[in-house]
Amino acid sequence: MHSHLWIRSPAVDGILRRAVDRYDKFLQLFTLYPGSDFVSALDLDLVWHTHQCSATQYRLSVVDTNRYLNHNDKLRTTIRNNGMERTKELFFIYFGQPYITCKCWDCEAVLSAVENNDEIGFQDVDGITRLANEVMDGMHDHRFVEIARRFAPDKYSRFLREGPRNAS
Repeated sequence: MHSHLWIRSPAVDGILRRAVDRYDKFLQLFTLYPGSDFVSALDLDLVWHTHQCSATQYRLSVVDTNRYLNHNDKLRTTIRNNGMERTKELFFIYFGQPYITCKCWDCEAVLSAVENNDEIGFQDVDGITRLANEVMDGMHDHRFVEIARRFAPDKYSRFLREGPRNAS
């Protein structure tokens, strides 16, 4: 989960907002389908772990499910795979949204930009394409900084001190 570096993403606000919304829907599945076990996607797993850090809030939030939701990170592969398939199917049936979506920085940044742009509707393909291209152009800087931070820490430090022209 750490390798996704969501916390460093330029679209972290949108990522977290959408993850919390999806997590709320995920919890609804437990109420809608009592006795079923569901498997969390990675973004929901992050929210679920965070939610459990506030025990009282967690208990109050899951009371509608009429059971204690044990979050087990060590499910056997067959149980996890079957549970994931059922979760994907029921999530789509009930909420009309795909359960598994791309969570890369680029896709999340484009989605956040579209959501935050009042002038472009979700049906405006040309407008979304233009906006996506603008976002992708801006992502190069974020990617450069993140790659430098991870793989060339001395150059990254020099870049922060002296600016981009002296970092090579």
